[in-house]
Amino acid sequence: MKKRITIAIALFLAVVNYIAAENRVSITDISISAGETKEVSVLLDNETQYVAFQFDLYLPTGISLAGYEVNGERVPASTEVSMAQQEDGSYRFLAAAMAMEPIVGNNGGIITLKLKASANVVTGNRSGYLRSVKLSKEDGAGQTTFEVPFTVKVLKPSIVTAKSYTREYGEENPTFEYDVKGGELEGAPEISCEATAASPVGTYPIVVKKGTVTNYSDSYVNGTLTITKAPLTITAQSCTIKQGETLPNFEVSYSGFKNNETEEALTKKPTITCIATSGSAVGTYDIVVSGAESGNYDIAFANGTLVIADADPVTVTAKSYTRAYGDANPTFEYTSEGKALVGTPEISCEATTVSPVGTYPIVVKKGAVTNYNDSYVNGTLTITKAPLTITAQSCTIKQGETLPNFEVSYSGFKNNETEEALTKKPTITCIATSGSAVGTYDIVVSGAESGNYEFTYVAGILTIEEAVKIVPMEEETEVVFDAIITEETDLKDVVIDNVYVTLDTDADDGYDSEEKCIVLASIVADEQLDAIKDKEVNDETVKENFNGLIFAVPAGKGVINITAKTKGNRTLNVKIGDTDPQTFVQPERGVVEIPYVSDEDTYVYVYGADVAASGKRRVASADINNGVLIYNIKWTTEELTDIDVVTTEGNDSYQIFTVDGKSVETLQKGVNIIRFFDGTTKSVYVK
Repeated sequence: MKKRITIAIALFLAVVNYIAAENRVSITDISISAGETKEVSVLLDNETQYVAFQFDLYLPTGISLAGYEVNGERVPASTEVSMAQQEDGSYRFLAAAMAMEPIVGNNGGIITLKLKASANVVTGNRSGYLRSVKLSKEDGAGQTTFEVPFTVKVLKPSIVTAKSYTREYGEENPTFEYDVKGGELEGAPEISCEATAASPVGTYPIVVKKGTVTNYSDSYVNGTLTITKAPLTITAQSCTIKQGETLPNFEVSYSGFKNNETEEALTKKPTITCIATSGSAVGTYDIVVSGAESGNYDIAFANGTLVIADADPVTVTAKSYTRAYGDANPTFEYTSEGKALVGTPEISCEATTVSPVGTYPIVVKKGAVTNYNDSYVNGTLTITKAPLTITAQSCTIKQGETLPNFEVSYSGFKNNETEEALTKKPTITCIATSGSAVGTYDIVVSGAESGNYEFTYVAGILTIEEAVKIVPMEEETEVVFDAIITEETDLKDVVIDNVYVTLDTDADDGYDSEEKCIVLASIVADEQLDAIKDKEVNDETVKENFNGLIFAVPAGKGVINITAKTKGNRTLNVKIGDTDPQTFVQPERGVVEIPYVSDEDTYVYVYGADVAASGKRRVASADINNGVLIYNIKWTTEELTDIDVVTTEGNDSYQIFTVDGKSVETLQKGVNIIRFFDGTTKSVYVK
């Protein structure tokens, strides 16, 4: 029968020859380099439903067909697709739906071609063609297009060269650019240099890499960043003294330091000299600075001036300040009375950010003051308590669960301190108990003490939610996740129409918005199943050990139909109550039928497991993830006409020699699916 259908469709394709503008087969242009393999899609835009198609693929010289794939989302699985190379070098593709299933949808790819360019292919644009393109509907009518052209652009080899630059030490790097010779570059190369503003004088490679460049024949040449010395001026600070005063400690200032550097960055610090002494005559004297060295700076020197004047009395008074504990000290300032102050006094305070609440002297000293008759009056720094907010953390439990250990958070600690800095830690109270009614309750915090903090308390909220309850499904019940969930969401610990969902979000379990199904990517081991035995679904043990779906079915006979698909190294596992789990491999989307008989209401567990554990290892496709896709679950009480009930007392397993005259292996309690050597199956229920 299949052969007759194939011949009929082929005849339809051969005789039908008219063009419908709304139905079009096309192929995208492609850029490729010598020796490269790239994919290109054959597209079909159609308002008409077709069950078969044909086209001849003509490729330019130097380009060959390395393989192809059929788009299973558009082309039904029952469609037979074949490809044969013709005498003229073209490739003929023929696809015919054996069950007359039409191509799915109205646009998108139907065949993906893998084209390979030879190593010595000539660069430039080449033309390829789809010829004798034919489409056929179920009644044989269709369309024929003589020729669909497309362009194969063979790219020249590209050489990418990073430009070279020069900058001073301490400056930011320039924006690195590159030149391209040869063929046109597709994408952008990655260009970088390890040098930063803090890198010393020298040369550094500017490295250019492939980045997002898609060219196949490309090469890269690095550039060079040259860092030169930065200019630095060292100036001797001018000062004035009264005659007879000790010479001050001469100081210098710097102009030009980079990267927040100081004189510590110099390999040799400057020398400061002056010929004047405390007994020198009134006048001015040069303060000479010289001798500094650095590998990163080109140094210039500027002299200062020492002025020796007549001595006059002066009083210097430090100002007083107040700040909170943990804050930085203010900039201490001073006032002076009497004659003008020459030089700068030294002003300091022993208090730091970690000093406790209290008062501290602000000490003012002579410092660089050169006045001969000078006196100093200290100020006071007063440190007050810092504000600290203690907030009770809100939390949520299910009714009946043990109250959590309430916790608090702190806002305002100074000096990286924690609650260990408190002389008395806060007390946290809540009037709720594990048996309290559903609702919200204040979590009250109080009682903390500290010599350095002033407290503000913020209460939290304990929310008690209703515990999860799973009720048995009603007769003839179906849960279709696509109808319930309209977008990707977090399904952990939720109930959807009697189905309790507990997922491992770290394993990318969740809802697949494209497949419109729940994805079980994690697995459940035997010891995890043992841990949740006889546990209610809202028990913490279930949440911690089970990653999958749980729903309840009532006592009696029934059939559970699960529309599922397994990927990679995962299997679909279904455990009904205390019976052994049943394992299914479902490489294509389809319905798995599981009959059951139970004397009491029971839970059904649906989860994924590694097929290697059962010895049924399959080779996983490289372009899909491991997982079990669950589209819907249906339960019904229809009679199980193919189930025999076998009763044997005293053992957990029974040796059944024949069922309807056919030999079988040892059966376990519960429903057993028997597969005979001739390929037939039979369901047997053992009490």
